[in-house]
Amino acid sequence: MNRIECCPVDVALVSEQVVASVTSDSLTLFSTECSTVLETYRANSIVNVYADKDHIHMIGAKPLVYTVDVENSAVESKEISSLAMICCSDFLREENKLLLCSEDLSNKVVLLYDVNTHSVVNKFKTDREVTSVKFRSKNFEVMTAGKNGIWKIYDIRGSSQNPVSTQYDLGGQLRLQGHTGSVSYCLSHVNGANSLYTWKGQGRPQKRWEYSDREWFVGLLPGDNPDDTFAVHGFFKNAQAIITSTKNLPAHKTKYFHKYGTKDESGHFCMNELNKKTFVTACKTGIVVQSAEFSVPDYAKHTARLKDAVRKQKKRMFEDVEHKEMEKVRIRWETEAKKNEGLNVFDTHLSEESFEIGGTLGAGSFGVVFKATSKKTGKDFALKVMPNRCSVYTEKFVTERELLIQREMSHKNIVPMYAAFQTKLSVFFVYEIMNESLQDVLNKKKPMLLAVNETAWLTECVASGLCYIHKRGVLHRDLKPDNILYDKNGLAKISDFGVATDERHGTICGSPGYIAREVISRQKQTPALDCFSLGVILHRSCVGRTPFELPDGHVSDEYVTKCKYSPPVSMNLSVREVTTNLIKKSPSERWTAKQVLYSQLVTDFQHQREYNLQKLVRDNELLSSKDVNTCLNLPLTE
Repeated sequence: MNRIECCPVDVALVSEQVVASVTSDSLTLFSTECSTVLETYRANSIVNVYADKDHIHMIGAKPLVYTVDVENSAVESKEISSLAMICCSDFLREENKLLLCSEDLSNKVVLLYDVNTHSVVNKFKTDREVTSVKFRSKNFEVMTAGKNGIWKIYDIRGSSQNPVSTQYDLGGQLRLQGHTGSVSYCLSHVNGANSLYTWKGQGRPQKRWEYSDREWFVGLLPGDNPDDTFAVHGFFKNAQAIITSTKNLPAHKTKYFHKYGTKDESGHFCMNELNKKTFVTACKTGIVVQSAEFSVPDYAKHTARLKDAVRKQKKRMFEDVEHKEMEKVRIRWETEAKKNEGLNVFDTHLSEESFEIGGTLGAGSFGVVFKATSKKTGKDFALKVMPNRCSVYTEKFVTERELLIQREMSHKNIVPMYAAFQTKLSVFFVYEIMNESLQDVLNKKKPMLLAVNETAWLTECVASGLCYIHKRGVLHRDLKPDNILYDKNGLAKISDFGVATDERHGTICGSPGYIAREVISRQKQTPALDCFSLGVILHRSCVGRTPFELPDGHVSDEYVTKCKYSPPVSMNLSVREVTTNLIKKSPSERWTAKQVLYSQLVTDFQHQREYNLQKLVRDNELLSSKDVNTCLNLPLTE
């Protein structure tokens, strides 16, 4: 099954690989395998579309018949002068015949139109109440259905003025009719109830099924033999489409044949089937393409090969798109770096000789971090070392971007950068030395997790830092436990702005498990993506794993894209409130960092901290200012 996002008026299968979709003013050809647009054509007042293996025929209300040659993309339009506005139509693919219905002064006129010669083959008058015309099995058998409840079957081989007809009064209003295999069907609506009738050419139509307006029905599909038919129907309330053998229709609530999901609750309004192999249904939010071979023991297994081919095609397309995106990024970075050419953004009073470099502290997204001691002051720093590739514009831009962003940052919850200098081989960033990362804390605590007060403290620190950078239009884009560091007093700070950027550019970056769905889907990136990462970090700190982590430890992009988050019952209610409002599919529905600061989790912790401080001051009047600051910064101990 494959879904194509669009808003069609009608659909038709050109082949098993191509589906045609029309709106009122355009025709679009989509690939059924990877949902990509193949061609687009403009037209006016389109009401229906039909297709054979070589051509696509669009019916305009004016009346016009547009014919598109699939092979050479040529478009031809023919006006039918003998008709007024077309109200309904049908197409017999095997014989390339169109059935058109138009209204004259007193009656409705039905025309048999040959699309090969663009000529009217036959013509007859019918009731003014007719709202639908369809071919039966041959081009000389025509069915009409109307608002008066009369279902007529015409044989137009004789006189066109007075064709032979058989009619049945089904009552109510006839809303839908069609023919599949050896079965004709018609839908009657009476007093809020819908009745499906079938007819095999003899006797009276048989009432097969009655359903309410809470359900919808779009048509019948053929099975392996002429007597096998399957109904495509569903319920409005749960947006599910069901494919049921007509033999099981009365009991479909407990026994259905196949079911597949849709995103639209208004029901499918049209469908098209090709050679009993493929069929499409259309609703307001798109087109669903899937196999029409239902008479198999295991439909899911039968369609697995098709689904696998679709996945592989989408992967190839994604890789191609990713390559093009990276090329755009490279060009943009080179352009930005050239603007700063000749400017020195580094400090000149420092060099590698100014520090005594010690052991490795860790590795960032673009460099390695060492412990370094200033030879002049004896103070310890964290020295981030990156290869000096500033002759390459992309690397030059990455380096200068981190330097410029960090120089602008001055906040208690962001690791400060004191200086930056370069040599021929390396670029150096001088940061405040930190005690440990959140990842180190979580590793030490295994199998234990962060306590609620520790989680509240972490939430307050990170949310405060995010508020600061988001207010300045900067996105971190790689928030994870490794990039949240604690100083010696236990204050959590955000570090590593190597992939940070402003809000204008939407490239893929970040760490698996912590990146939001809009990054994977290449949608516009906003501060909400950092808030999503914060929610994942809090879940990881309280549960021991990320929310979309598979049993083998890998993270499924599909799970992240669907973003169906369910926090464990054991999670603290205040923490659960924060994670549930951060890990949301839609960026607009997520809490902002400022909203997190006003959450119950953070405010309760702040109130408790202030109460403990006041109590401590009362108990010890000689409390130093250093002790007060420590109380204000450190989380409560249990």
